[in-house]
Amino acid sequence: MLNNHGEANQVLYANSENIDDNSCVEPSTSNPKPSTNPRIPLHQILAQCTNESDSDEEFDYINSLKNNQVLEKMREEKRREKASLESNISKRLVELTQDAFNNEINNYWKSDNLKRKRIAKNDIKFATNRLKKKIRIEETNNMHLAFLERNRDQV
Repeated sequence: MLNNHGEANQVLYANSENIDDNSCVEPSTSNPKPSTNPRIPLHQILAQCTNESDSDEEFDYINSLKNNQVLEKMREEKRREKASLESNISKRLVELTQDAFNNEINNYWKSDNLKRKRIAKNDIKFATNRLKKKIRIEETNNMHLAFLERNRDQV
């Protein structure tokens, strides 16, 4: 965290103990030389470190954007999976019967130790949302398992 004294504008230093350099040791006695400032400015260290493989000049941005067939294939498969997931969820929601809603409501009542006799509109909404959530989780898990089976040889 910066304070109001302008620390962000000061030069950063590295500790010279971490740098593997024998210039601080006298060759005849192998004793450390007396030093007035044991720290080296960080910008000097960074200037010495030149990693040319990471330069922007070597990376071909145009061709990396042109050749995106693999990415398009992945995106298309993701779209198909999502469409399949949504269609499976909607099919299962249509197949739900009144008994499934009643069972879900009764299970909820039992879990909260409620002693109700009549089902209210809020109970039906709650049961519908709870069943939708359960179906979505089941279908998503099925989708992931199908993906693993299709791509088991690639892992």
